[in-house]
Amino acid sequence: MRGVSTQRLVRGLALGFALALVHVACSAENPATKGRNIVVIVMDTTRFDRLGFNGYAAAETPFLDELASQGVVFDAAMSASSWTAPATASIFTSLYPDQHGVTSGYFFYQRVNATNPEIKLNRLPVNAQTLPEMLKASGYRTFGLADNLNIGERMGFTRGFDRFDTWAYKGGAHVNLALGEWQDAIQAGDAPFFLYLQYMDPHKPYHLHDLDPETAKAPQRYNAELKYLDGLLAEMFAELALDRNTLVVITADHGEEFGDHGSEGHDRGLYPELVHVPLVVLGRDAKGALDFAPGRVSARVTTLDILPTVAEFLDRPAPPSIDGQSLMPFLRDSAQRSNGLGERAVFSQRMSEGIDADRTFNSITRGAFQLIQQPAKQHYQLFDLSKDPLAQRDVFKANPKLARELAEQLADFLEREVRFERNLAGDVTLDAETQADLGRLGYTE
Repeated sequence: MRGVSTQRLVRGLALGFALALVHVACSAENPATKGRNIVVIVMDTTRFDRLGFNGYAAAETPFLDELASQGVVFDAAMSASSWTAPATASIFTSLYPDQHGVTSGYFFYQRVNATNPEIKLNRLPVNAQTLPEMLKASGYRTFGLADNLNIGERMGFTRGFDRFDTWAYKGGAHVNLALGEWQDAIQAGDAPFFLYLQYMDPHKPYHLHDLDPETAKAPQRYNAELKYLDGLLAEMFAELALDRNTLVVITADHGEEFGDHGSEGHDRGLYPELVHVPLVVLGRDAKGALDFAPGRVSARVTTLDILPTVAEFLDRPAPPSIDGQSLMPFLRDSAQRSNGLGERAVFSQRMSEGIDADRTFNSITRGAFQLIQQPAKQHYQLFDLSKDPLAQRDVFKANPKLARELAEQLADFLEREVRFERNLAGDVTLDAETQADLGRLGYTE
């Protein structure tokens, strides 16, 4: 792709967006979305609280900040997991991990299968319709690029795509280069396109970019990766002309910990730094006018809501038996956006099979409160995220009635009947290159 100045693009977009605000439609009727392109962007390992539009002063994410200012930002969005494969599977299926069965990825499989061959790699259930399959059935041409080796054919993520490529973290510049090679195919023809992009850059190893290797710590390197990704997204948006006739959803699979709870990475828990993720929805018609009035939504939501939101936006039924809910009421009616967190319960799961039982966690987040369960130790923690957004003060003992109520609601959730038959990939041989890639990405334990 051709290089584009982020600041110049932001200034141009700002002017165009300002003019488009005049044309915002806020009616309760479905918008005229026939032929609208759909783009879903997952920023791997991106914390909610490390982006400028979410109040992080040290952020250098001008393009994302401008997009967010003209879109609808969901301030209380939670991921279904702190691992890529189950979290992304939940985006694709609108099912929680215990329903779609993708509970782990290549790293976990490598560790467990070596000592317990009965443990197999998980795949998306064949009878659960995915987002690309839904759009393919609706006449869309479907394309996907993922820079995370977990998101590929072996676990069923390529179903429904006309064209899909995946790699083991070659970097966002490589993603954009490949996208540039596909550009003519994506924009050709009369049928609209669906494009799924998963950028890996905020993930370990954090590259220095322009930082001093002697002084730059992990959080600073992580910030530099987000700055770099911001520029790549600006370039990609300009090349594909996503400022018209497109619904864009930007989110993350999970976050990252920097010692917040005594660890690094995203392998040990379901704390907010790991499952509170950004979620921005921005739609424009063929003339560039905004579909939805810009603003922020306070209600508790989940990344499982992306699929049913796209379905309702296109005025078509969502697949049956999903766990997510459409966000269109918030998008269409700005009056509903500031009604508080609400009492909807959303869940997160980090499931470990056959090994590391103490790394299995379940979470329920309802309103301002998050309850985290560690089954192996029969241990619970409760946090009031309205007063303690980084979950540093356990208030479990101080709120016995609420803690018991949430624990019972979580137990009911975990005891649900599994609605989809589990699908397994069988034996998978991880070659030397894949083994090296896992180590390079920090999967060494």
